[in-house]
Amino acid sequence: MGFTYTIEPRDNFVFATAEGTIAFADLQEHMQTVISDPMFQPGMNAVADMRNAQIAMTIEDIPDLIRLFIQQAKTRKRGKWAVVMTRYPERHLLHFFITFMNHLPFKMKAFGDTGDALNWLRDSDQNRARHAR
Repeated sequence: MGFTYTIEPRDNFVFATAEGTIAFADLQEHMQTVISDPMFQPGMNAVADMRNAQIAMTIEDIPDLIRLFIQQAKTRKRGKWAVVMTRYPERHLLHFFITFMNHLPFKMKAFGDTGDALNWLRDSDQNRARHAR
């Protein structure tokens, strides 16, 4: 099935859901679609609910995946990305990937629950607003 998403400009976030088998090409297409959407603004936070997805990427996809996230960092600038994932081994691989990509200008974190992910994003926006005053 792939990805679906909504953009909430007032809440400063993109909410994506993935279902079915997700290959690298699916992720790449989704990310390009989001940043091409007229409602998208650099710096938006993102939640990707991947609980109903099976990741079908291979070791050969890793260099392209890294390049994709570096390119996304240039476009998206900052913000936080929350990934909701409960399947093993995907969640463990996600933790490894997040650690490996910690030099990017946005923060990524894995969650097992959408509510926890949204709270993490809302807390960051509230802290950013307090420091801007």
